[in-house]
Amino acid sequence: MGEIIQQIRRIWENMDKRKRLIFAGGMLFLLLLLILVITLNKPEYELLYGNLQQTEQDEIIGRLREMGIPYRKEYNAIYVANASEVRAELMKAGIPKGGIVGWEIFDRSSLGATTFLNTVNYQRALQDEIRRTLRQIEGVIDAAVIVTLPEPNPVFEDEKREPTVSITLNLRQPNILSKNQVQAIVNFVTGCVAGMRPEHVTIIDNFANDLTAALRKSAALDGSLLEQQMAIKKDLEQDYKRRIEAVLGRVYGLDSVVATVNVTLNFDYQEIRKEIYGDRGVPRSEQEIFETFTGTGIMPYGIPGTDSNITQYRLGGTEQESTYERSERIVNTEINKIEEHLLKQGPIIERISASVVIGHRLSVAEVAQIEETVAATVGAIPARGDQITVFSREFFTQGPREVAPSAELRVFSWPVLAIAGFGVALALGVLMVILRRRRRAQQAIDLVVDDMVSETAAAEELTPEEQKRREREEFILEMARTEPQSMVAILRTWLSED
Repeated sequence: MGEIIQQIRRIWENMDKRKRLIFAGGMLFLLLLLILVITLNKPEYELLYGNLQQTEQDEIIGRLREMGIPYRKEYNAIYVANASEVRAELMKAGIPKGGIVGWEIFDRSSLGATTFLNTVNYQRALQDEIRRTLRQIEGVIDAAVIVTLPEPNPVFEDEKREPTVSITLNLRQPNILSKNQVQAIVNFVTGCVAGMRPEHVTIIDNFANDLTAALRKSAALDGSLLEQQMAIKKDLEQDYKRRIEAVLGRVYGLDSVVATVNVTLNFDYQEIRKEIYGDRGVPRSEQEIFETFTGTGIMPYGIPGTDSNITQYRLGGTEQESTYERSERIVNTEINKIEEHLLKQGPIIERISASVVIGHRLSVAEVAQIEETVAATVGAIPARGDQITVFSREFFTQGPREVAPSAELRVFSWPVLAIAGFGVALALGVLMVILRRRRRAQQAIDLVVDDMVSETAAAEELTPEEQKRREREEFILEMARTEPQSMVAILRTWLSED
């Protein structure tokens, strides 16, 4: 092989500048043509499935290879040229299953199935159906469910056990599920398994957090005041957070806005009672008495009961013409008192602190507008000490993984291979023409030197070196005719070294 490369190099050195430019230009033209054809023939990929687990990716990629469909893999997503049609074909085959086998496990019934096998299949189907449902919850990527079903009818009464369920949730981020959502999951699992009690359901996440611990603690506290206050604070913060992300997400995209809100609440209970007394009393009741008399008779005089302790008026001794008038006014008053009863019961917002991160580079004016929008959304009051912070910076994104070699190799379809073959054949043709012209020129020189010598005599007069060189030329020509691929590889190596 080394001698062949040396021979090809000598041929290249014996070419003039014009032939070298023609040959190099032809090879460059073929290379550009190949690149252009590959670029035009490369399909436009569309998203087939995203947010896939490793088992689902392997399952889909294996099926795509069987179907002969080119694909591209980026992080946890798979792209194909015609996503809708490919997705329809995969759905016919029940892919992706993600390793989930639900109630369809009983579609293929077996006559030899035992009671134990049916019990195990029922447990597997129940676990996978619960897992399939949990994966549909927003924020849950995947779930692992373990259901323990005890013996329904044990021999001894003390061996009777209750079913238990253990769930592991793969969440996008920690604390993404609220307490109410965890309680809903517990209620759902309790309703799926016969005889299940909520306290026998344990849920953890991929960050090793026990999500049901808060539920058990809440049940133990039986709705204590502290628990209620913390729940009010958290719900209020979550509500403000959702409001901010909903408003700004319509402008910058939901994936480009992250908000955090901290609310300081005052749960103090205050009761104020006041009693205020006035300077003057308030009339409660009033009574007036008026008496008058005109005529002849004995006129009473004196004050009853003052002299003789009697309860009647004293009368005069003689009858005479007289006039009598008497008026009396009685007013009963109460003390002027005002009672005030003021009750202050929380929660009262003392301070709001909101931090917003925007995944875009914004100007100072835009940041100021966002601060005003957030302040209006949460009802911030500067005099109260509320604080709004906005930070703008592009988010970190995971770079795409390298494309699978098998998918890229499939891009070279038969049109590309045909053009490549044409280019190789053209290069071989140019090489053969050059070698043939060189051989004819050498033969013409030999005839000029001794035109009277026959071909046999000329062959005998050649030196061993010339004879060896001619044999190499014939070997190269024969190799170009019989093994063009090997010749192309030799040319590429030679050009790269030159």
